[in-house]
Amino acid sequence: MESLHPELRSVIAPRLRGKLQQRQKHWMLISDALYRQVLSHTTSQYGALAEACEAQRAPLDAVLRTDMDQIISSKEHVSSKMRGDPQHAFLATHTHSPRCILLYVSRVLGLQHVFG
Repeated sequence: MESLHPELRSVIAPRLRGKLQQRQKHWMLISDALYRQVLSHTTSQYGALAEACEAQRAPLDAVLRTDMDQIISSKEHVSSKMRGDPQHAFLATHTHSPRCILLYVSRVLGLQHVFG
C-alpha cells in the first residue's frame, strides 16, 4: 500500500477538479475507499492461507510425533546397550571425541556401513 499510494496520487490528483479543499476531500475519500478495498482483499487472502495452514497442521504433527517417537526409542535402545554390556560401560565412563562416539553409536545401531 505504501508504494501504491504515491503512484495513484500522481495519476489521480491531476484529474481532480475544484478548489484545493475539495480536491483534498475527494483525494481522502478515494484514498480511504482504496484502503478499505485492499484491506478486505488481503484479509480474505490471509483467511484462506490460515485455513490452508491449519489443514496441513494435523498431518505434519503426526509425522513429527512419529519421528520423535523413533528418536526417543533409538535413544533408549542406545542407553540400554550402554548400561547392559561391560564394553558399553567403557564408553559411559570415558571421554571420547565426537567422532569416536558417533562411530560407537553407529555400531550399536547396526550402521557400520554409514559411518565406518
